[in-house]
Parts: sequence; structure tokens; C-alpha cells
Amino acid sequence: MATATKGADLRGRRPEARLPGPKPVERKVGRDRAKPDTSTYEGRFAARLDELSKAAGFTPPALAERLGLSEQVVYDWLAGRKMPAVGRFPVLAKLFKLKHPGDILPPK
Repeated sequence: MATATKGADLRGRRPEARLPGPKPVERKVGRDRAKPDTSTYEGRFAARLDELSKAAGFTPPALAERLGLSEQVVYDWLAGRKMPAVGRFPVLAKLFKLKHPGDILPPK
């Protein structure tokens, strides 16, 4: 009956001989986060949202907390990767003290 030696798995290979997995994605947060691509509508919306949140004094984590969302969702909005649902526009408008929910949208 063969026994496995210390430092080797059941196939006889050493753990360091395994292929490396995918590299982790490095996310930039806070002041180091990437600027959105303003050539797309999502990017222009992200820039507008960033402008409004800075003017109101909200950091992304504080904005996420006030909206009851995860920080990752807000960072996705600010990076232009995702857009909030239209139903969130009135809540955002009220939070930023805008008269109309449509004022959140970037100019055309």
C-alpha cells in the first residue's frame, strides 16, 4: 500500500508544480479609481454622477450607504460599467437636491 509523501498531492505532483490560476483583477478605489470613458453615454452619466456626489459631499461608500446598496454597485456606476435603474433616479435627485429626476442625466 503506497502512502502519499509530505508536500505532494495524491497524483504525485508537488503543489508548486500546479498551473497558476487567473490573476486577480486589481480594482482602483477612492481617489485612484479610473476615470470613466466619456465617449459613451454610460461614461458621461458616470462623470455627471461623480460631479453631483462631490458637490453634495458624498464619498462612494457614503453614497452606497445612503442608497442602501453595496459599495461595488456605486463604484460600477462611477466607472461607467453600469447604470442605475430608472426607478432610482427620483431617489438620487432627492439626495442631490435636484428639482427633477431628469437633471441627473448628462447633457446630450
